[in-house]
Amino acid sequence: FGAIGWNIPYEWMNSDLKTGIMQVRMYLEDQPGVPYETLNAVVGDITYGGRATDAWDKRTNLSILRKYFTEEVMDDSYKFSKSGVYFAPPEGDLAAQRDYVSHLPLHDEPETFGLHENADITLQ
Repeated sequence: FGAIGWNIPYEWMNSDLKTGIMQVRMYLEDQPGVPYETLNAVVGDITYGGRATDAWDKRTNLSILRKYFTEEVMDDSYKFSKSGVYFAPPEGDLAAQRDYVSHLPLHDEPETFGLHENADITLQ
C-alpha cells in the first residue's frame, strides 16, 4: 500500500526484511519460549522503527506488528483480519501450508494490515 505513514514516506528495504527474519529466527531458536514483547521491541522499534522519524509513524508500525507478534497467534481461531481470510494456518506438512497459501487472494486487502479500506484508493 505504498508508504504507510502520517506524512513521511519511508523506503523499507529488502535488508530490513532480511534483518527482521534473522532476528525472529534467532530469538525463536535461542529462547525456551517465544519472547513476543522482545520481538515487538527489536523488530518494531529497532529494525523498522529506526527508519521511522515521526512518533505517530512509529506508533502505527508497532500497532500493526503487534497483530502478528502476539501469543494469540498460536490459537487456531486467531485471525489477522476481520474477514477471517488471513490467519496463521494450523500446524501441518508442507503440502498443507502450500494449499493454504494457494487459496489466499492475489490482491491483499488493506484490512490485512489493519488499515482502512481507503488505503486501497491511495495505492491506486
